[in-house]
Amino acid sequence: MIKSEKNQYLEGYQLLTRLENGLDTIAKRHGVSFSQYLILKQIVENDCNEPSLLAKAFAISRPAMSRKLTVLFRNGKIKKLYNLKDEDQRITSL
Repeated sequence: MIKSEKNQYLEGYQLLTRLENGLDTIAKRHGVSFSQYLILKQIVENDCNEPSLLAKAFAISRPAMSRKLTVLFRNGKIKKLYNLKDEDQRITSL
């Protein structure tokens, strides 16, 4: 990578970091982080109410999404509805 490309990359990265920090500050006024806001937005706007669908939408592992959802659940931001039809309690809806 030549020096000017490296500088452009670093400037872009710094700009994105400042933007993310600003968005995080705004979201924290409402009791969530910006990444949590994006998850809630996906649930509401796209009716993406299954952890596996959310993991796929954000291109992260299911366990990682489960951890993120557990934080939202503990903070009272979402409710989990467990599968009542089958005996498999691992299936949840949000």
